[in-house]
Amino acid sequence: VDDLPPGSVSVRVIRGDMSKNLANQPVEMTTSGGAKTVNTDAEGRAQFDAIPAGMQVKFSTVVDGERLDSQVFPMPAQGGVRMLLVATDVERADDDTLRRAA
Repeated sequence: VDDLPPGSVSVRVIRGDMSKNLANQPVEMTTSGGAKTVNTDAEGRAQFDAIPAGMQVKFSTVVDGERLDSQVFPMPAQGGVRMLLVATDVERADDDTLRRAA
């Protein structure tokens, strides 16, 4: 995206849909050089900056025991990256299960 500086990744963590941001959720960036963790803000976003172009990166978090992982990808030379990690909405999943059983 062009609205983030080059070398930046914004990871948004939600539960089920865009209205359910997960604040203060640790998100880990893994690279060949190690790992770095940033907690999400009130909008459910964790931002990582100054990532060198071409570096292979992966982002992950664990929400209530559910592990969410991005694919490994090389940082682009132009612009930044926005991504979404979506946890299962257990309440909604239970509602869907009940509807199917009825």
